[in-house]
Amino acid sequence: MPSRTITRERLTEVAYAASFLSRDEAKSIVSRAIEMIGNAIIDDQLVKLTSFGTFEVRSRLARLGRNPRTLETSIIEPRRVVVFRPSTVLQNKIKNTQSK
Repeated sequence: MPSRTITRERLTEVAYAASFLSRDEAKSIVSRAIEMIGNAIIDDQLVKLTSFGTFEVRSRLARLGRNPRTLETSIIEPRRVVVFRPSTVLQNKIKNTQSK
């Protein structure tokens, strides 16, 4: 059964097969694209990929949390989290695809 995980290596192979690039060139392009997206997210920039979705950083406020096992309450510190919001194009594709 093939893996259902898309890896950097798999992206490189797809880029290599779909172009006239060498494997090293395809690997370099995929790595650079991932690096650019990561750096933009770290720098608090909005990353929009048309027909795919948007990555952004949001700040979460401190809040009261509870350990479900012990029911002990504690303060969850404020933090920044990465949020992905799929585009309507991607949402519609997912909605119209039957479960496999």
